[in-house]
Amino acid sequence: MKKAVKFVNSLSKELRQKVANVIALILAREFETLDLKKIQGEIFLYRVRVGKIRILFIMDQEMIEIIDVGWRTDNTYK
Repeated sequence: MKKAVKFVNSLSKELRQKVANVIALILAREFETLDLKKIQGEIFLYRVRVGKIRILFIMDQEMIEIIDVGWRTDNTYK
């Protein structure tokens, strides 16, 4: 999670605000307006797109945990 916080803090103010808003929606379980997709082959892993930024998180019935926030690359989902 430290890596994700460091990445978000390195973004421009505008992008940082967008990512913060999306994370707030994820934690509130308000997925209607988000570009949400379940990661293939994983049970509880999901991603949300914010432009070229990806937010990976684990979600089950009881909790949501942000795993990573970073730029979309060829190795993002490996």
